[in-house]
Amino acid sequence: MSPHLVDALVDTWPLAALIDEAREQWAEGPSLRGLSIIERGMRVVSMALGWPETVDRRWPMPDLDWILRQTGDGEFVVQGRGDRDGAPAIAASLNCELIPPLPSQKANLLNLQGDELARRVDEVAAALTNRAFDAVHFETPVPWDQDSRDALTRIESDFPLQRAFRRHGQVGLVVGDCATDFRELLGTPPPGQASEQPVARCDALMVPRTDNQGRSALAGVLVWREAYRPMWVHPFAIELLQQLNGRQGKAELLKQFELDEGTLDGLLDQLRELGAI
Repeated sequence: MSPHLVDALVDTWPLAALIDEAREQWAEGPSLRGLSIIERGMRVVSMALGWPETVDRRWPMPDLDWILRQTGDGEFVVQGRGDRDGAPAIAASLNCELIPPLPSQKANLLNLQGDELARRVDEVAAALTNRAFDAVHFETPVPWDQDSRDALTRIESDFPLQRAFRRHGQVGLVVGDCATDFRELLGTPPPGQASEQPVARCDALMVPRTDNQGRSALAGVLVWREAYRPMWVHPFAIELLQQLNGRQGKAELLKQFELDEGTLDGLLDQLRELGAI
């Protein structure tokens, strides 16, 4: 299993804890936090269901069956939000009316050929500074020569809306910045409490992981059903946690794992500090 698929699997636990909150936030109005969660959720779902990416590679492209499951029965209209917002494709899929966006809703984009950027970068930067345009849409790819790459880095470094549009399209302009890395939204579980018969407070998984030398081996990872960051641990910690069901005390654990009391106490203390028990 590739590393990005392992990460996607591990992220399903905190995503399950956060996705409803993000959808509710988004229903009230665009938010950077909501975008960060929804984007990661879409990426994970697209890996599981095999969705392709849109032509601009900004978002996964759901299939028709999935879209129909979200909408249910009934008649619909699709409200456009601006150029290249995907609304025409959705309207065609649902065989329903497309309402074009109002002029006030449309993003004010500067359309530019990619190979023009290096030559016109000062002009583009001035236009973005003066807010003559919201962002630049490149109708052809920006070349890979050094001048073009430097020009692209400049406008994306100096103008957050340009970064947001490049990564997220229209929704990036509404939110005003790029989504936060999903893992940065996650917290750390509080330490657990000492108990004579400890109980695991998280799920313990064994998954394939590749080390720095490219060798693959099974590794342990702790995941919570709350919005906590996953934690990588030694595989033996997984074996131990899987036996902590609240019915076994220290004597049973010492016998089962053939450990001395000091070693077992040390392992339990570490798991308690991690919030795993």
